[in-house]
Amino acid sequence: MRILFSPVGGSDPIKRMLDGPMLHCCRVYKPDIVCLYFTQSMLEYENRDQRYTWALEKLGEKLNHKFEIIKIEREDLVDVHKFYIFYNDFGKIFEEIEEKYPDAEFYVNTSSGTPAMKSAIVDLAALSEKRIKALQVSSGEAGPMHDRDKDETYDKEEQWECDMDNGDSFRNRTLLVENEQFLANIKRQNVIKLISSYDYPAAKLLANEIKDYLTDDAMKLLNAAEGRWRLDYNCVANVLKDTDYDIIPVKKKEEREITEYLLWLGIILGKRDYLSFIRGITPAAMILLEKIVETLTEVGDIKKYCEKRKDAYCLTRDKLGQSELGKEMLEVLDVAFKWSNGFKDCIYSTAHLAPIIQAFCADDKIKSCVEIIRDAEEKLRNPIAHTIVAVDNGMIKNRIGITAEELYNDVIKKVAESVRLMKKSTWNSYDEMNKLLIEKVREVK
Repeated sequence: MRILFSPVGGSDPIKRMLDGPMLHCCRVYKPDIVCLYFTQSMLEYENRDQRYTWALEKLGEKLNHKFEIIKIEREDLVDVHKFYIFYNDFGKIFEEIEEKYPDAEFYVNTSSGTPAMKSAIVDLAALSEKRIKALQVSSGEAGPMHDRDKDETYDKEEQWECDMDNGDSFRNRTLLVENEQFLANIKRQNVIKLISSYDYPAAKLLANEIKDYLTDDAMKLLNAAEGRWRLDYNCVANVLKDTDYDIIPVKKKEEREITEYLLWLGIILGKRDYLSFIRGITPAAMILLEKIVETLTEVGDIKKYCEKRKDAYCLTRDKLGQSELGKEMLEVLDVAFKWSNGFKDCIYSTAHLAPIIQAFCADDKIKSCVEIIRDAEEKLRNPIAHTIVAVDNGMIKNRIGITAEELYNDVIKKVAESVRLMKKSTWNSYDEMNKLLIEKVREVK
């Protein structure tokens, strides 16, 4: 069974001594059911002389084919330029047709009606989960325009007799619209939107659906961006090894891991994923406080005062006691941990680094930043790690006095730049990558 849905427009049923689009689709494809969609103005002509249904009946007689005609009448519809009206209405009609006739071949006429109607039909056909075949009809080159819409003396029989498509000169003017290309273009735009929102896993997933329409470079860069997002630098290197593309600005392994993590944390925040942002504070805090101790105090590398045990560094009283500076640090730690009868050998954390910074760093602004970072850990990160709690900016500001954005932009960024972990230009690294990605996704294969 074949079904055709067609708006009725000014070119129907016959125009310039040729079939209008609706009639021509029926002549070529011979649908069993024809659903005619009438707005107020078109319904007035149909009610006056049945020109549209009559023409279909005459065509059926000529072809020895029975057309079942279903009239969809919108007698109050006059806003024929409003896309959303037709998008919603046509969408409901299409669903009803597909539910009632699930096994039918479903065709739609995209050449009749107003521009809003045509656009709505094309969009719905392309986006439909089921296969909807969109038909386009060229206008042809026959006789002069006859503005019969205003002609009170319209003669349907004369029009039929003059229709050259009824004679030997008939030429098939229908074209089956390639919905796949149209849908691919829509998905291409959605890939770009996902890139702009830093959602690389989703962008990669959607791009895979239209990979036949994307260049190899675009696919490689999307895979590399997704790997970068996962902090998988081996993936990035492998994907881009045979290309000239370079999306990671920092090359040294240790510095790269630090900078990429801080950039990742900023993207998480940009998505307003406050829960993940707070959970990600501790690794960032460790990175920053270690660098403060190393670069802004006389202590240097804290690991000098540690014993390596498997894959961890254990800060010990014995190691601290082997130098005058170490003994001073031990005194500081004993005061900080007097609640537990002084410092005890353990794997060091920000809880140990913070008092050392307060004692040995001369930069008061940095020390203030460290206090805020520790507040974020103690008042935000630790409670969230052990309880189920809703996290938003209101909750964050209530607990530490500043928003998550202020914590990242005014504290974390400031410290990272002060200890020379990050250049100001590096913060825009993901945005520069996105520009490249979007450029390549837009390229036509």
